[in-house]
Amino acid sequence: MKDKIQQNIIKGIVIVAVVLLTLGFQSLPNNNNKVTIKGTTLVKGDKFELIYNTFNFSFNYGEFAIQEDGSFNGEIFISEPVFGKARIINDRRTVKIFPLFIKPGSSIELNISENEVEYKGELKNENEFFKKFEIEVTMGTFKYYNSTNFDDFTILDALNEKNKAILSETQLDEEFKQYVASWLNYSYQSIKYRIIAKADVNNLDLPNEVINFITETSYDKFSSSAILGVQDWRSFLDNYFKVQNKYIKSNSIKLYDRFVQIENTFIKDRYALYLVNSLVNLRTGMDGTCRKQVESISSFVKYPQTKKSLDSLYSQLSKYESEYKHLLKGKPAPGFTFEDVNGKIVSLSDFKGKYVFLDVWNIYCGPCIAQIPYIKKYEEELKDENIAFIAVSCDRQKEKQKWKDFVIKKEMVGHQLIMDNGRDSDFLIDYNIKGFPTFIVIDPEGNMVDYKFLLPENKEFFPTLLNIIKSD
Repeated sequence: MKDKIQQNIIKGIVIVAVVLLTLGFQSLPNNNNKVTIKGTTLVKGDKFELIYNTFNFSFNYGEFAIQEDGSFNGEIFISEPVFGKARIINDRRTVKIFPLFIKPGSSIELNISENEVEYKGELKNENEFFKKFEIEVTMGTFKYYNSTNFDDFTILDALNEKNKAILSETQLDEEFKQYVASWLNYSYQSIKYRIIAKADVNNLDLPNEVINFITETSYDKFSSSAILGVQDWRSFLDNYFKVQNKYIKSNSIKLYDRFVQIENTFIKDRYALYLVNSLVNLRTGMDGTCRKQVESISSFVKYPQTKKSLDSLYSQLSKYESEYKHLLKGKPAPGFTFEDVNGKIVSLSDFKGKYVFLDVWNIYCGPCIAQIPYIKKYEEELKDENIAFIAVSCDRQKEKQKWKDFVIKKEMVGHQLIMDNGRDSDFLIDYNIKGFPTFIVIDPEGNMVDYKFLLPENKEFFPTLLNIIKSD
Protein backbone atom coordinates (compact mmCIF):
# COMPACT_ATOMS: atom_id res chain seq x y z
CA MET A 1 0.00 0.00 0.00
CA LYS A 2 2.85 2.33 0.97
CA ASP A 3 4.65 1.58 -2.31
CA LYS A 4 1.48 2.34 -4.25
CA ILE A 5 1.08 5.70 -2.49
CA GLN A 6 4.72 6.56 -3.23
CA GLN A 7 4.23 5.60 -6.89
CA ASN A 8 1.16 7.85 -7.13
CA ILE A 9 3.05 10.72 -5.50
CA ILE A 10 5.95 10.31 -7.93
CA LYS A 11 3.52 10.07 -10.84
CA GLY A 12 1.81 13.26 -9.64
CA ILE A 13 5.12 15.09 -9.34
CA VAL A 14 6.08 14.02 -12.86
CA ILE A 15 2.74 15.21 -14.26
CA VAL A 16 3.02 18.56 -12.48
CA ALA A 17 6.61 18.94 -13.68
CA VAL A 18 5.60 18.19 -17.27
CA VAL A 19 2.74 20.70 -17.06
CA LEU A 20 4.99 23.38 -15.59
CA LEU A 21 7.66 22.75 -18.19
CA THR A 22 5.05 22.89 -20.95
CA LEU A 23 3.62 26.13 -19.63
CA GLY A 24 7.10 27.53 -19.24
CA PHE A 25 8.09 26.72 -22.79
CA GLN A 26 4.79 28.06 -24.11
CA SER A 27 5.33 31.37 -22.35
CA LEU A 28 8.77 31.86 -23.85
CA PRO A 29 8.74 34.13 -26.94
CA ASN A 30 9.69 32.40 -30.17
CA ASN A 31 13.21 33.58 -31.08
CA ASN A 32 12.35 33.20 -34.75
CA ASN A 33 9.87 36.05 -34.26
CA LYS A 34 12.32 38.29 -32.43
CA VAL A 35 13.39 41.62 -33.92
CA THR A 36 16.35 43.42 -32.38
CA ILE A 37 16.40 47.19 -32.72
CA LYS A 38 19.30 49.27 -31.50
CA GLY A 39 20.89 52.58 -32.30
CA THR A 40 21.64 56.10 -31.19
CA THR A 41 19.73 59.34 -31.44
CA LEU A 42 20.94 62.93 -31.38
CA VAL A 43 17.31 63.96 -31.02
CA LYS A 44 16.61 64.32 -27.32
CA GLY A 45 14.11 61.76 -26.12
CA ASP A 46 13.28 59.35 -23.33
CA LYS A 47 11.57 56.57 -25.30
CA PHE A 48 11.79 54.79 -28.67
CA GLU A 49 8.48 53.40 -29.92
CA LEU A 50 7.32 51.49 -32.99
CA ILE A 51 3.66 52.20 -33.71
CA TYR A 52 0.99 51.30 -36.23
CA ASN A 53 0.94 53.70 -39.17
CA THR A 54 -1.93 55.89 -38.03
CA PHE A 55 -2.65 59.39 -36.83
CA ASN A 56 -3.79 57.89 -33.54
CA PHE A 57 -0.81 56.64 -31.54
CA SER A 58 -2.70 54.50 -29.03
CA PHE A 59 -1.37 51.16 -30.29
CA ASN A 60 2.22 50.07 -30.70
CA TYR A 61 4.35 47.04 -31.49
CA GLY A 62 6.84 47.79 -28.74
CA GLU A 63 8.81 50.46 -26.92
CA PHE A 64 12.01 50.81 -24.89
CA ALA A 65 13.92 53.47 -23.02
CA ILE A 66 16.53 55.79 -24.51
CA GLN A 67 19.61 56.08 -22.31
CA GLU A 68 21.25 59.36 -21.30
CA ASP A 69 23.92 58.96 -24.00
CA GLY A 70 21.18 58.67 -26.66
CA SER A 71 21.53 54.92 -27.16
CA PHE A 72 18.64 52.48 -27.20
CA ASN A 73 18.44 48.71 -27.51
CA GLY A 74 15.41 46.46 -27.34
CA GLU A 75 13.50 43.51 -28.72
CA ILE A 76 10.10 43.28 -30.39
CA PHE A 77 8.31 40.03 -31.15
CA ILE A 78 6.17 39.86 -34.30
CA SER A 79 4.69 36.96 -36.25
CA GLU A 80 4.83 38.58 -39.70
CA PRO A 81 6.50 41.50 -41.50
CA VAL A 82 5.14 44.93 -40.65
CA PHE A 83 5.37 48.52 -41.76
CA GLY A 84 5.30 50.88 -38.88
CA LYS A 85 6.27 54.34 -37.79
CA ALA A 86 9.24 54.60 -35.47
CA ARG A 87 9.16 57.63 -33.26
CA ILE A 88 11.23 59.28 -30.58
CA ILE A 89 9.22 60.44 -27.56
CA ASN A 90 10.34 63.17 -25.21
CA ASP A 91 8.17 63.92 -22.20
CA ARG A 92 5.17 62.23 -23.92
CA ARG A 93 5.61 64.35 -27.06
CA THR A 94 6.64 63.02 -30.48
CA VAL A 95 9.85 64.77 -31.54
CA LYS A 96 10.85 62.53 -34.46
CA ILE A 97 8.91 60.08 -36.62
CA PHE A 98 9.93 58.00 -39.64
CA PRO A 99 8.91 54.78 -41.47
CA LEU A 100 10.40 51.44 -40.49
CA PHE A 101 9.99 47.99 -42.04
CA ILE A 102 10.82 44.94 -39.92
CA LYS A 103 10.27 41.22 -40.26
CA PRO A 104 10.63 38.28 -37.87
CA GLY A 105 14.24 37.40 -37.09
CA SER A 106 15.72 40.67 -38.36
CA SER A 107 18.24 42.92 -36.64
CA ILE A 108 17.90 46.67 -37.21
CA GLU A 109 20.37 49.44 -36.40
CA LEU A 110 19.52 53.14 -36.59
CA ASN A 111 21.44 56.40 -36.30
CA ILE A 112 19.00 59.26 -35.85
CA SER A 113 19.66 62.99 -36.13
CA GLU A 114 17.44 66.04 -36.52
CA ASN A 115 17.48 65.91 -40.33
CA GLU A 116 18.35 62.32 -41.19
CA VAL A 117 17.75 58.69 -40.31
CA GLU A 118 20.53 56.28 -41.24
CA TYR A 119 19.45 52.66 -41.54
CA LYS A 120 22.15 50.05 -40.87
CA GLY A 121 22.29 46.28 -40.55
CA GLU A 122 19.64 44.01 -42.05
CA LEU A 123 16.94 45.54 -44.26
CA LYS A 124 19.08 48.68 -44.70
CA ASN A 125 18.41 48.90 -48.45
CA GLU A 126 14.74 48.02 -48.02
CA ASN A 127 14.15 50.76 -45.46
CA GLU A 128 16.07 53.38 -47.45
CA PHE A 129 14.01 52.51 -50.53
CA PHE A 130 10.71 52.59 -48.69
CA LYS A 131 11.40 55.90 -46.94
CA LYS A 132 11.52 57.65 -50.34
CA PHE A 133 8.98 55.39 -52.04
CA GLU A 134 6.31 56.01 -49.39
CA ILE A 135 6.62 59.78 -49.81
CA GLU A 136 6.34 59.53 -53.60
CA VAL A 137 3.27 57.26 -53.44
CA THR A 138 1.58 59.40 -50.79
CA MET A 139 2.23 62.65 -52.65
CA GLY A 140 1.03 61.04 -55.89
CA THR A 141 -2.33 60.16 -54.36
CA PHE A 142 -2.82 63.24 -52.19
CA LYS A 143 -4.54 65.22 -54.96
CA TYR A 144 -7.31 62.58 -55.06
CA TYR A 145 -8.11 62.75 -51.32
CA ASN A 146 -11.09 65.05 -51.85
CA SER A 147 -12.17 63.64 -55.20
CA THR A 148 -15.70 62.40 -55.82
CA ASN A 149 -14.98 61.53 -59.46
CA PHE A 150 -15.18 57.82 -60.28
CA ASP A 151 -13.15 58.43 -63.46
CA ASP A 152 -10.12 58.84 -61.19
CA PHE A 153 -10.19 55.07 -60.59
CA THR A 154 -8.48 54.59 -63.97
CA ILE A 155 -5.71 57.04 -63.03
CA LEU A 156 -5.19 55.35 -59.66
CA ASP A 157 -4.94 51.93 -61.33
CA ALA A 158 -2.29 53.30 -63.69
CA LEU A 159 -0.30 54.79 -60.79
CA ASN A 160 -0.47 51.47 -58.95
CA GLU A 161 0.87 49.55 -61.95
CA LYS A 162 3.60 52.13 -62.51
CA ASN A 163 4.83 51.86 -58.92
CA LYS A 164 4.67 48.06 -58.98
CA ALA A 165 6.88 48.12 -62.07
CA ILE A 166 9.41 50.32 -60.23
CA LEU A 167 9.32 47.91 -57.29
CA SER A 168 9.79 44.80 -59.44
CA GLU A 169 12.98 46.20 -60.99
CA THR A 170 14.74 46.53 -57.62
CA GLN A 171 17.13 43.92 -56.21
CA LEU A 172 15.55 44.00 -52.78
CA ASP A 173 14.40 41.23 -50.45
CA GLU A 174 11.62 39.26 -52.20
CA GLU A 175 9.46 39.07 -49.09
CA PHE A 176 9.79 42.83 -48.75
CA LYS A 177 8.77 43.34 -52.38
CA GLN A 178 5.69 41.16 -51.98
CA TYR A 179 4.76 43.08 -48.86
CA VAL A 180 5.19 46.46 -50.56
CA ALA A 181 3.07 45.24 -53.49
CA SER A 182 0.27 44.43 -51.01
CA TRP A 183 0.79 47.81 -49.38
CA LEU A 184 0.44 49.50 -52.79
CA ASN A 185 -2.84 47.68 -53.46
CA TYR A 186 -4.21 48.71 -50.08
CA SER A 187 -3.01 52.30 -50.52
CA TYR A 188 -4.83 52.74 -53.83
CA GLN A 189 -7.90 50.87 -52.57
CA SER A 190 -7.91 53.31 -49.67
CA ILE A 191 -8.21 56.28 -52.04
CA LYS A 192 -10.93 54.55 -54.06
CA TYR A 193 -13.00 53.88 -50.97
CA ARG A 194 -12.46 57.46 -49.88
CA ILE A 195 -13.83 58.67 -53.24
CA ILE A 196 -16.90 56.38 -53.01
CA ALA A 197 -17.61 57.42 -49.41
CA LYS A 198 -17.30 61.14 -50.21
CA ALA A 199 -19.42 60.83 -53.36
CA ASP A 200 -22.17 59.24 -51.23
CA VAL A 201 -24.44 58.59 -54.21
CA ASN A 202 -27.42 56.25 -54.07
CA ASN A 203 -27.17 52.70 -55.33
CA LEU A 204 -28.74 53.40 -58.70
CA ASP A 205 -26.07 55.95 -59.65
CA LEU A 206 -22.99 53.78 -59.06
CA PRO A 207 -21.11 52.86 -62.26
CA ASN A 208 -20.73 49.12 -62.87
CA GLU A 209 -16.95 49.24 -62.52
CA VAL A 210 -17.33 50.79 -59.06
CA ILE A 211 -19.89 48.18 -58.01
CA ASN A 212 -17.51 45.45 -59.22
CA PHE A 213 -14.66 46.99 -57.24
CA ILE A 214 -16.74 47.08 -54.04
CA THR A 215 -17.97 43.53 -54.55
CA GLU A 216 -14.55 42.07 -55.33
CA THR A 217 -12.85 43.60 -52.28
CA SER A 218 -13.30 41.13 -49.44
CA TYR A 219 -12.51 41.04 -45.74
CA ASP A 220 -10.34 37.94 -45.91
CA LYS A 221 -7.63 40.07 -47.53
CA PHE A 222 -7.39 41.98 -44.26
CA SER A 223 -5.54 39.06 -42.67
CA SER A 224 -2.32 40.70 -43.88
CA SER A 225 -0.76 43.35 -41.68
CA ALA A 226 0.27 45.24 -44.84
CA ILE A 227 -2.90 47.28 -44.42
CA LEU A 228 -1.45 48.74 -41.22
CA GLY A 229 1.18 50.48 -43.35
CA VAL A 230 -1.41 52.51 -45.25
CA GLN A 231 -1.41 56.20 -44.44
CA ASP A 232 -4.15 56.62 -41.84
CA TRP A 233 -5.40 53.07 -42.30
CA ARG A 234 -8.15 53.74 -39.75
CA SER A 235 -9.88 56.06 -42.22
CA PHE A 236 -9.43 53.38 -44.88
CA LEU A 237 -11.26 50.84 -42.72
CA ASP A 238 -13.95 53.35 -41.77
CA ASN A 239 -14.61 54.20 -45.42
CA TYR A 240 -14.43 50.53 -46.39
CA PHE A 241 -17.03 49.49 -43.82
CA LYS A 242 -19.24 52.48 -44.57
CA VAL A 243 -19.28 51.69 -48.29
CA GLN A 244 -19.75 47.94 -47.80
CA ASN A 245 -22.65 48.54 -45.42
CA LYS A 246 -24.37 51.00 -47.73
CA TYR A 247 -23.98 49.32 -51.10
CA ILE A 248 -23.52 45.61 -50.40
CA LYS A 249 -25.11 44.85 -47.03
CA SER A 250 -28.39 46.18 -45.71
CA ASN A 251 -27.29 46.21 -42.06
CA SER A 252 -23.87 46.22 -40.42
CA ILE A 253 -24.59 43.11 -38.34
CA LYS A 254 -24.84 41.09 -41.55
CA LEU A 255 -21.11 41.57 -41.93
CA TYR A 256 -20.62 39.50 -38.76
CA ASP A 257 -19.80 36.26 -40.60
CA ARG A 258 -16.90 37.93 -42.41
CA PHE A 259 -15.79 39.64 -39.21
CA VAL A 260 -15.18 36.45 -37.23
CA GLN A 261 -12.86 35.18 -39.98
CA ILE A 262 -10.45 38.13 -39.82
CA GLU A 263 -7.13 36.73 -38.63
CA ASN A 264 -5.32 39.89 -37.59
CA THR A 265 -6.46 40.50 -34.00
CA PHE A 266 -5.85 44.25 -34.06
CA ILE A 267 -7.80 44.72 -37.28
CA LYS A 268 -10.55 42.58 -35.76
CA ASP A 269 -10.55 44.88 -32.71
CA ARG A 270 -10.83 47.94 -34.95
CA TYR A 271 -13.64 46.36 -36.93
CA ALA A 272 -15.44 45.27 -33.75
CA LEU A 273 -15.38 48.84 -32.48
CA TYR A 274 -16.72 50.07 -35.82
CA LEU A 275 -19.55 47.51 -35.83
CA VAL A 276 -20.56 48.27 -32.25
CA ASN A 277 -20.49 52.01 -32.92
CA SER A 278 -22.62 51.51 -36.05
CA LEU A 279 -25.14 49.30 -34.27
CA VAL A 280 -25.50 51.58 -31.25
CA ASN A 281 -25.89 54.75 -33.31
CA LEU A 282 -28.39 53.16 -35.67
CA ARG A 283 -30.61 53.17 -32.56
CA THR A 284 -32.48 50.11 -33.76
CA GLY A 285 -33.13 46.97 -31.74
CA MET A 286 -33.53 48.89 -28.48
CA ASP A 287 -35.66 46.00 -27.17
CA GLY A 288 -32.46 44.15 -26.23
CA THR A 289 -31.67 42.87 -29.72
CA CYS A 290 -28.95 45.45 -30.26
CA ARG A 291 -27.40 44.71 -26.86
CA LYS A 292 -27.15 40.99 -27.65
CA GLN A 293 -25.45 41.76 -30.96
CA VAL A 294 -23.07 44.20 -29.29
CA GLU A 295 -22.18 41.68 -26.57
CA SER A 296 -21.52 39.00 -29.17
CA ILE A 297 -19.16 41.25 -31.15
CA SER A 298 -17.49 42.64 -28.01
CA SER A 299 -16.48 39.12 -26.95
CA PHE A 300 -13.78 39.18 -29.66
CA VAL A 301 -12.12 42.35 -28.40
CA LYS A 302 -8.59 41.87 -27.02
CA TYR A 303 -6.98 45.28 -26.58
CA PRO A 304 -7.54 47.38 -23.41
CA GLN A 305 -7.85 50.59 -25.44
CA THR A 306 -10.70 49.10 -27.48
CA LYS A 307 -12.43 47.81 -24.34
CA LYS A 308 -12.30 51.31 -22.88
CA SER A 309 -14.02 52.70 -26.00
CA LEU A 310 -16.62 49.93 -25.76
CA ASP A 311 -17.47 50.95 -22.18
CA SER A 312 -18.44 54.38 -23.48
CA LEU A 313 -20.62 52.84 -26.20
CA TYR A 314 -22.36 50.60 -23.67
CA SER A 315 -23.28 53.70 -21.65
CA GLN A 316 -24.63 55.31 -24.80
CA LEU A 317 -26.63 52.17 -25.59
CA SER A 318 -28.24 52.20 -22.13
CA LYS A 319 -29.27 55.82 -22.68
CA TYR A 320 -30.87 55.00 -26.04
CA GLU A 321 -32.70 51.97 -24.61
CA SER A 322 -34.31 54.26 -22.05
CA GLU A 323 -35.22 56.91 -24.64
CA TYR A 324 -36.90 54.46 -27.04
CA LYS A 325 -38.68 52.12 -24.62
CA HIS A 326 -42.06 53.80 -25.27
CA LEU A 327 -41.62 53.24 -29.03
CA LEU A 328 -40.91 49.52 -28.99
CA LYS A 329 -43.03 47.11 -31.01
CA GLY A 330 -46.56 46.81 -29.61
CA LYS A 331 -46.50 50.13 -27.73
CA PRO A 332 -49.24 52.67 -28.65
CA ALA A 333 -48.02 55.03 -31.37
CA PRO A 334 -48.12 58.70 -30.28
CA GLY A 335 -51.07 60.44 -31.91
CA PHE A 336 -50.86 63.54 -34.09
CA THR A 337 -53.10 65.91 -36.03
CA PHE A 338 -51.74 68.08 -38.86
CA GLU A 339 -52.89 69.96 -41.94
CA ASP A 340 -52.42 68.33 -45.34
CA VAL A 341 -51.36 69.95 -48.61
CA ASN A 342 -55.00 70.79 -49.43
CA GLY A 343 -55.70 72.39 -46.04
CA LYS A 344 -57.60 69.40 -44.66
CA ILE A 345 -57.00 68.37 -41.02
CA VAL A 346 -55.67 64.81 -40.80
CA SER A 347 -55.06 62.65 -37.70
CA LEU A 348 -53.28 59.35 -37.21
CA SER A 349 -56.54 57.93 -35.81
CA ASP A 350 -58.14 58.47 -39.25
CA PHE A 351 -56.14 55.49 -40.50
CA LYS A 352 -57.07 52.97 -37.83
CA GLY A 353 -57.55 49.59 -39.47
CA LYS A 354 -54.65 50.21 -41.88
CA TYR A 355 -50.92 49.89 -41.64
CA VAL A 356 -49.28 53.31 -41.74
CA PHE A 357 -45.91 54.11 -43.28
CA LEU A 358 -44.67 57.47 -41.95
CA ASP A 359 -42.02 59.47 -43.78
CA VAL A 360 -40.63 62.31 -41.62
CA TRP A 361 -38.74 64.77 -43.80
CA ASN A 362 -38.26 68.38 -44.98
CA ILE A 363 -37.68 70.13 -48.29
CA TYR A 364 -34.07 71.09 -47.45
CA CYS A 365 -32.98 67.54 -46.66
CA GLY A 366 -30.98 66.01 -49.53
CA PRO A 367 -31.18 62.41 -48.25
CA CYS A 368 -34.95 62.87 -47.79
CA ILE A 369 -35.39 64.03 -51.38
CA ALA A 370 -33.27 61.12 -52.64
CA GLN A 371 -35.84 58.67 -51.20
CA ILE A 372 -38.86 60.22 -52.96
CA PRO A 373 -38.57 58.20 -56.23
CA TYR A 374 -38.41 54.95 -54.25
CA ILE A 375 -41.41 55.88 -52.09
CA LYS A 376 -43.48 56.77 -55.16
CA LYS A 377 -42.52 53.47 -56.78
CA TYR A 378 -43.42 51.33 -53.77
CA GLU A 379 -46.64 53.19 -53.02
CA GLU A 380 -47.79 52.38 -56.54
CA GLU A 381 -46.84 48.72 -56.10
CA LEU A 382 -48.71 48.54 -52.78
CA LYS A 383 -51.80 50.53 -53.78
CA ASP A 384 -54.05 47.47 -53.39
CA GLU A 385 -52.64 46.56 -49.96
CA ASN A 386 -53.93 47.63 -46.54
CA ILE A 387 -51.41 50.42 -46.00
CA ALA A 388 -51.45 54.23 -46.04
CA PHE A 389 -48.37 56.29 -46.93
CA ILE A 390 -48.09 59.51 -44.92
CA ALA A 391 -45.31 62.08 -45.32
CA VAL A 392 -44.95 64.52 -42.42
CA SER A 393 -42.83 67.60 -43.14
CA CYS A 394 -41.08 69.49 -40.34
CA ASP A 395 -40.74 72.63 -42.47
CA ARG A 396 -41.68 75.87 -40.74
CA GLN A 397 -45.18 77.28 -41.14
CA LYS A 398 -43.84 80.43 -42.79
CA GLU A 399 -42.42 78.17 -45.52
CA LYS A 400 -45.70 76.32 -46.03
CA GLN A 401 -46.10 77.62 -49.58
CA LYS A 402 -42.58 76.49 -50.52
CA TRP A 403 -43.45 73.08 -49.12
CA LYS A 404 -46.70 72.96 -51.13
CA ASP A 405 -44.91 74.00 -54.32
CA PHE A 406 -42.26 71.34 -53.74
CA VAL A 407 -44.86 68.60 -53.18
CA ILE A 408 -46.66 69.56 -56.39
CA LYS A 409 -43.45 69.88 -58.42
CA LYS A 410 -42.20 66.46 -57.31
CA GLU A 411 -45.67 64.94 -57.81
CA MET A 412 -45.46 63.43 -54.37
CA VAL A 413 -48.16 60.90 -53.63
CA GLY A 414 -49.84 59.69 -50.46
CA HIS A 415 -50.98 61.96 -47.64
CA GLN A 416 -48.76 65.05 -47.43
CA LEU A 417 -48.85 66.75 -44.01
CA ILE A 418 -46.92 69.62 -42.42
CA MET A 419 -46.21 69.95 -38.70
CA ASP A 420 -47.86 72.79 -36.85
CA ASN A 421 -44.67 74.02 -35.20
CA GLY A 422 -41.82 72.96 -37.47
CA ARG A 423 -38.71 71.65 -35.71
CA ASP A 424 -40.26 72.58 -32.35
CA SER A 425 -43.21 70.23 -32.86
CA ASP A 426 -44.04 67.78 -30.07
CA PHE A 427 -44.23 65.12 -32.78
CA LEU A 428 -40.42 65.03 -33.05
CA ILE A 429 -40.13 64.63 -29.28
CA ASP A 430 -42.88 62.00 -29.07
CA TYR A 431 -41.19 59.86 -31.74
CA ASN A 432 -37.67 60.71 -30.50
CA ILE A 433 -36.58 61.74 -33.99
CA LYS A 434 -32.94 62.82 -34.17
CA GLY A 435 -32.39 63.06 -37.92
CA PHE A 436 -34.02 63.07 -41.32
CA PRO A 437 -35.37 61.19 -43.08
CA THR A 438 -36.91 58.90 -40.47
CA PHE A 439 -39.34 56.15 -41.47
CA ILE A 440 -41.87 54.64 -39.07
CA VAL A 441 -44.34 51.75 -39.42
CA ILE A 442 -47.55 51.53 -37.36
CA ASP A 443 -49.99 48.59 -37.32
CA PRO A 444 -53.79 48.70 -37.93
CA GLU A 445 -54.45 48.88 -34.16
CA GLY A 446 -52.39 52.05 -33.86
CA ASN A 447 -49.43 50.31 -32.23
CA MET A 448 -45.76 50.64 -33.10
CA VAL A 449 -44.17 48.15 -35.49
CA ASP A 450 -40.84 49.90 -36.12
CA TYR A 451 -39.71 53.38 -35.03
CA LYS A 452 -36.73 53.39 -37.42
CA PHE A 453 -37.57 51.46 -40.55
CA LEU A 454 -35.25 50.80 -43.49
CA LEU A 455 -34.51 53.45 -46.11
CA PRO A 456 -36.69 52.90 -49.20
CA GLU A 457 -33.53 52.72 -51.35
CA ASN A 458 -32.45 49.65 -49.37
CA LYS A 459 -32.97 46.47 -51.37
CA GLU A 460 -34.53 44.84 -48.29
CA PHE A 461 -37.12 47.61 -47.87
CA PHE A 462 -39.90 46.31 -50.10
CA PRO A 463 -39.83 42.61 -49.12
CA THR A 464 -39.60 43.55 -45.43
CA LEU A 465 -42.54 45.97 -45.60
CA LEU A 466 -44.61 43.55 -47.68
CA ASN A 467 -43.94 40.78 -45.17
CA ILE A 468 -45.23 43.03 -42.35
CA ILE A 469 -48.43 43.84 -44.26
CA LYS A 470 -49.04 40.18 -45.12
CA SER A 471 -48.30 38.95 -41.59
CA ASP A 472 -51.94 39.33 -40.44
